[in-house]
Amino acid sequence: MNSDITKYYFFSAVNNCLFFLPVVYIFFQQDGLSLTEIFAIEAIYSLGIVLFEVPTGAVADRFGKKASLLAGSLFLILSCLLFSISSGFLALSAAYLVWAFGASLGSGADTALLYDILHKGGQEEYFKRYRANATVFGLSALALSGIIGGYLASISMRMTFVASAVAFALSFIVLSTIKHAESRHENESYRDIVTGSFRLIKNSPLLLWRFAYLVLFRVVYCLVQPSTQIYMGLAGLGITFFGVASALLFLSGLIGSKVAHGFESRFKTISYAIIAALSVLSLLLASQYVVPLGFLVFALLYFAESMNSILIEHEMLKNTPKKWHSTVLSFGSMSSRLALTLLAPIWGVSMQGIGLQATFFGSAIILAIASAFLFLLYTGIREHEA
Repeated sequence: MNSDITKYYFFSAVNNCLFFLPVVYIFFQQDGLSLTEIFAIEAIYSLGIVLFEVPTGAVADRFGKKASLLAGSLFLILSCLLFSISSGFLALSAAYLVWAFGASLGSGADTALLYDILHKGGQEEYFKRYRANATVFGLSALALSGIIGGYLASISMRMTFVASAVAFALSFIVLSTIKHAESRHENESYRDIVTGSFRLIKNSPLLLWRFAYLVLFRVVYCLVQPSTQIYMGLAGLGITFFGVASALLFLSGLIGSKVAHGFESRFKTISYAIIAALSVLSLLLASQYVVPLGFLVFALLYFAESMNSILIEHEMLKNTPKKWHSTVLSFGSMSSRLALTLLAPIWGVSMQGIGLQATFFGSAIILAIASAFLFLLYTGIREHEA
């Protein structure tokens, strides 16, 4: 195996050691933030992604994916350290904006770097397999760090952020050892990269559809993930077990990423309908019961979202010029975060007003209608292009 691939796998693992992730929203609650304020912070973070995502994606295409990822690691370290000492809505929002900038520098660039490495070795046709393997390493690390994070949180929640900063420092070191020589597109201006990528998306109905489907399920996942912690708190699950619960959910995502290629090969177009059905079922079940082990129903959503991301990203990369890979993926992430900027405050107000279960139920109905519409649109586009 290419040594850069091995290093990329290791990078994927250490870069996903987010020890704070299973308890971060409980941390916000213990700091005195209401549910409305928690989702307002999520909206602020999403707004940061909207502002930073495409510019940083173009930076990766212009100056190199590896350089963008290295810079992103430094900002993620800074963000974790700020979280470890911050308190109150404004300070935590500022720390989250630093995180947004660091995450934007890495978003798209990590996937595009893997595709570049494979392309150079003439193995880009196996992208889904290698991407799934990298996801397995990443989600395994998320699961393990979640278990450790639950234990650390029982001692001090702020300790989870310090541990994550150490992990990002290690990911910086690992990434710096990747020897892949990138083909930077210095003949194309920064503006041309952004406008060219936008025109490509705008003029391709199928690519636009892929963006819509990616955004729909990523938004649902990003809203449900913090809500899962609130669900577990309401169900009376002890904070020490939050890490174990998080690990189980990420393991379901791991399984989803591992079977994505075979799943698509078997079910073809209907794959997207099955992904939608699993996500809707997860929300419907969660809306009916709030019990200590009830968090397990979210495994269906984690499983479906993991598969959806790999399938959609592969199709987007396959149908995009390599010189615009990071920027096109960044448009996808930016679109998701723009939707979250608008929807996260509404979600928070809904949970504060009508409760968690009613919010889940209403969201399941909306998701079912939206995904059915998009699936019918997809079949129409495919028939027209055929």
